Amino acid sequence: MIFRPDGTFAPCSTPSTTASRLHHRNEKSLAAERMNTIETASSKGAEATFRDFLRQGEIRLQQCLSCKRFVYYPRDFCHHCHAEQLRWQPISGQGSVYSLTVQSARTEGEKPRNTVLVELDEGVRIVSRVEGMASDRLQIGMRVKARISSWQDVPILVFEPERADD
Repeated sequence: MIFRPDGTFAPCSTPSTTASRLHHRNEKSLAAERMNTIETASSKGAEATFRDFLRQGEIRLQQCLSCKRFVYYPRDFCHHCHAEQLRWQPISGQGSVYSLTVQSARTEGEKPRNTVLVELDEGVRIVSRVEGMASDRLQIGMRVKARISSWQDVPILVFEPERADD
């Protein structure tokens, strides 16, 4: 792996592994795969592409064309099988609170804040927060739905209870 200055990782490929990969695929299927792939690494990178989708009001994650698993945090290769062909797919945004912590208010009048690890129905886990309900009412296993918010003019994913009565 190569660690890039922008905080992303890239797989190291040697001529022998690249040749081995190409040897096992015929040129026709490789060309068809390239045509059907929305490239992960735009000139801005995978994270910037993810943020661009959020700015457009779309929640998309990368899905590996090889193992079919979803990938989060945005990157240039599948961290499950190391394939480099990823496609941006729309997702449901629905999931369950996998883990949570609540930070006490630091000053009088401030509300407690929460940090949650949400496991999306697509199988990835995202660290974020739940809005729209008191932090002391959050529970592990609670169903939530993602929505796009903003923090310092950067689009981010936050979650809210799936049902209004939660």
